[in-house]
Amino acid sequence: MIPQIGLDDETFAGIVEKALKEIPGLYPEWTDYNAHDPGITLLELIAWQKEMQQFHLDQISEAHLRGFLKLMGITPRGIRPAETVLSLTNLSEPTFFPKGSRFFADDICFETTDERWIDTTEISGLACLKKNPEKGCGRSSEITVVEKKLRFPAFGMHPSAGDTLELILSGPLAPGVGHSLYFHLFSDTPKKRRPITDDSFIPLAEYTLSCFTTDGLKQAVIRQDTTHGLLQNGFLTFLTEKTMIPGEDGRYRLFLTLARSDYDMPPVIEEVSLSRLKVRQTCTLIENHAVSLAAEEYFILRTRLAYEGNALFFVEREGRFFPYKGPHCRKRGREGVMFCLPGIRKTERAAKVRCLLILYDQTCKNQISPGEGTGMPWQNYPSGIPGLLTEDLCVMAEEGGLHPGQYRFWTKTDDFSAHGPEDLVFHPDEKTGTLLFGDCDHGAAPEGRLLIAAAKTSLGAMGNVRAGSIRRAEPLSYLSGKLPIITNAREAAGGEDMEEMRTCKSRFLQEEPDRAVTYGDYETLLMQAPGLLIENARVIPSTEFRTQLSGTQAETVTIVVKPCSMEREPVLSEPFRQNLLRFLNPRRMIGTKLVILSPEYLGITIFAEIKTTAEPTTAKKQITRTLSGYFSRIRSLFGIRISYSDLYGAVDVLDCVSEIRSFGMDAQGKENGRSRTGDILLPVNGLAYLKECCLIVSYVAGQI
Repeated sequence: MIPQIGLDDETFAGIVEKALKEIPGLYPEWTDYNAHDPGITLLELIAWQKEMQQFHLDQISEAHLRGFLKLMGITPRGIRPAETVLSLTNLSEPTFFPKGSRFFADDICFETTDERWIDTTEISGLACLKKNPEKGCGRSSEITVVEKKLRFPAFGMHPSAGDTLELILSGPLAPGVGHSLYFHLFSDTPKKRRPITDDSFIPLAEYTLSCFTTDGLKQAVIRQDTTHGLLQNGFLTFLTEKTMIPGEDGRYRLFLTLARSDYDMPPVIEEVSLSRLKVRQTCTLIENHAVSLAAEEYFILRTRLAYEGNALFFVEREGRFFPYKGPHCRKRGREGVMFCLPGIRKTERAAKVRCLLILYDQTCKNQISPGEGTGMPWQNYPSGIPGLLTEDLCVMAEEGGLHPGQYRFWTKTDDFSAHGPEDLVFHPDEKTGTLLFGDCDHGAAPEGRLLIAAAKTSLGAMGNVRAGSIRRAEPLSYLSGKLPIITNAREAAGGEDMEEMRTCKSRFLQEEPDRAVTYGDYETLLMQAPGLLIENARVIPSTEFRTQLSGTQAETVTIVVKPCSMEREPVLSEPFRQNLLRFLNPRRMIGTKLVILSPEYLGITIFAEIKTTAEPTTAKKQITRTLSGYFSRIRSLFGIRISYSDLYGAVDVLDCVSEIRSFGMDAQGKENGRSRTGDILLPVNGLAYLKECCLIVSYVAGQI
């Protein structure tokens, strides 16, 4: 770690004393060091100035600290909203919930993150159909879906291509509209999957969703899968294009069939439902939508503010936005709101003119325009919006001079020093919600009316409410019929307040590495790979690797990885390997090549003839259990030495063992060699497991 150097390391008295000691060598004629001497007065004045300069040099402002941390790739975290999933029951009819629909825990607002169509149909049962009955039962017994935890293996404990999860429905699903299956998965492994947030992640399994329709068995269209192949909790959004029909038993079904399976651990369903909504603890005050008008003069939006917010219209020309003051109309429908702009000429629509629509809540009509720019440096405007989420903030400003009435978007920045005088940038102060602008040398200054084009707020940690707290929905004009029963079965989690600078600095000092330089960095980073369960990983030094295996260049980093699995000898699938490479490549040093290998498994067979003082069957079980425990402890250790003396000693100290007549071990697989003492030396990428115990156990007569 870089040492922290203190620049303010001298006191006034120390500076004066040091200077007085240097006078005899510099000017011997100066002999009066008393306070009345003018020279001493000047010396003390200079010492005072030096002490003050040292004090100021040693001070680091928050802006400087933020800049230093940014150079290291870390910035203070803003407010983070809490998230949870709502359960909706007793719907009187199929209901469409637009994005931003509001629900409340007392006065704490939660909003839906996506538009959702919730049908009255629910899932009543689950069953698993195995294509290969040798790897499991042909068709598992049907399980009824109730509110209790299910613990149901979706495709059995050994999934393979062709296995099918049957979802039995209480009725048909409406065709032509989007439906969402919510999956909450169960895991009892010590290691937990890190959340998958990158859409480039390669799922470890692929499946199709189908159902019986009037045209036979037809595949549904999967629009989105946030579970990434049932690896994490999320939604599988789909639509059926044809009308569903029941099976021979009169029940409706969905079939989720594996087309490819490379699961590390089989997915186990804890909860599955068609009536769940994901919500975040946010309050959307302002939002904007950029749309293109082609031959039509209308467009459709599906958000809460589209139904109930006020609207400002703009037309884009050459990167600038002009206020649209022509006629417009808004038609609210069951699945969205249609906006019509008949004032835009057909010639412009033929050229696919772009329009910008700003929608804002009635409660913030006074905050949408925080002020008017003066063109002077260092302007700042309070937004008047507490708890502002700066990551969702958008600002527009009217241009002055030769372009009055034209608006352009300004970009958020954390550091004005990186920008020139014409860069349209602003900095939102997270603590106060104030909008800060540049000094005309680093960042331009606005000269016209300011508009907030997008704004959300959140309460941060206060949004982490308990399970069952969210019970009220905002009454909305687009919801027909009575509101359903609403609740959150699990607590809202993930809400955090804005991070203080001192906390950010501490996090930087304690955070795990995000760049791979040393071998230890690679091994640490591998355990952080999202969506993958890794039991152990080891980087093989290039010298050691060239000695035992094929020649490898010095700049190549070779890593052997053992995935978590229920199999005894798991190997890396190609999707698993590709995901690891995609995760590590942006973090490796330039010029370094990566090679990821599967482990080399060696099955160890133990041969022993043992005399025992206990009943032979009981003694044999105890000896086998002892040997199995030894190999369980080393099952994830690469390239170790299987010690003959350790195994012999572990058996010899058992109370039931009277004498070991003979003891030996053999390895099946690619072993590196044996030592003079009979130890088995594994290859650098080798793992050992107990294949078989061949024990001949007999008791000593008369001692049972």
